[in-house]
Amino acid sequence: MTQPYAAPYRPPADPRYAAVLEPRPRPRTGRLGVVALVVAAVSLLAALPVALVAHDAGLAVARAHAEGFDGFAWVMLQPVRQLVLIGELSLWAGVALAVWGLAQGIVAHRSDRGRGAATAAIAVAIASPFLVALGGLVAYAAGSAA
Repeated sequence: MTQPYAAPYRPPADPRYAAVLEPRPRPRTGRLGVVALVVAAVSLLAALPVALVAHDAGLAVARAHAEGFDGFAWVMLQPVRQLVLIGELSLWAGVALAVWGLAQGIVAHRSDRGRGAATAAIAVAIASPFLVALGGLVAYAAGSAA
C-alpha cells in the first residue's frame, strides 16, 4: 500500500528540538462568544422603536375608523409616515444585527471561544426577529384598540 504523501510527518527524535519545530498554541479567550451575545442582545433593542411606531400606526388607523373609513387604506398611515420609516429602518437594523450575532455565535461555538455565551447568542439571535414582530403586533393591537 502506498503512502498518500512522500514523507509523512514524524516527530523529532530529540525532545530538545520539539519546542522549536511545533508552533506555540495561542491562548483562547471567550471574548468572541461574549461579543456575539452583546450583538444579539442589541438586536433586541430594535423592538422598542418598532413597538412605538406600531402603536402610533394603530392609533392612526383607529382615528381613521372613527372618522368613517371602512376597511383599510394606506392613506390612513399618512400622519405617521416618518415614524413608519424610522420603524422600518430599526427593524432592518435589528435583523442585520441578529444575523451578525447568529453567525458570530456559531463561529465562537465551533471554535470553542466562549461556548456558553455563544450558545446564548445563538438562542437570542434566533428569537430576536420573532420577539420584535410579536412586540410590534401587540403594540399595534393596543394602539388600534385605544
